[in-house]
Amino acid sequence: MAFEETNSEAKKIMYRGYDMNPYWTPIHNKIQSYTSNHSMDVKLFRENIFNIIEYEKNSGKQYNVIILEYLISHFSNDDRDNLVQKLLDGVVQISLNNRYPYSPFLIIINDIDHYNIREAFEILIDKLQRNHCHGSSYKRHFKIRSTDYGDNSIRHSSCLNCFSIPENQKRSFNCAIMCTSAQMIIEVR
Repeated sequence: MAFEETNSEAKKIMYRGYDMNPYWTPIHNKIQSYTSNHSMDVKLFRENIFNIIEYEKNSGKQYNVIILEYLISHFSNDDRDNLVQKLLDGVVQISLNNRYPYSPFLIIINDIDHYNIREAFEILIDKLQRNHCHGSSYKRHFKIRSTDYGDNSIRHSSCLNCFSIPENQKRSFNCAIMCTSAQMIIEVR
């Protein structure tokens, strides 16, 4: 819905979602139902993200946005560092191999506002720079912080959703008004 809201040029939206968490099945069903009425090419898969990364690295498909939504925080604490390295290596390769020519590529991470997660933001920036990618990064958070974590993140001015979500969708998605997440958006040129 956010892509639909910002799609001022009425370009075709192709969306591929990957999520193995069975608790999100009702939300996936709502997404499928909503998008089928709005002419979007949407497919949701229940597959391991690392299988997808291997497949997508050289898939020949072109796209220009990757979103990691509460993925890093779900990695096991014992193996998180290794899994983050593997995930972000894959994200960099996917963005380099599959981007539209002469088009910016966006990588968006939204996850919990915790130092273990915020460290991944810097790892991704470093990996992109080592692959000669240039661009801009923007770090944001919602919650008032009692400590400056030194991550150069700026607090959002509002915790309210900036998109017009119809009332029936708000009820069916059970939208939260307040969020404690942190985000990073990287525009790779």
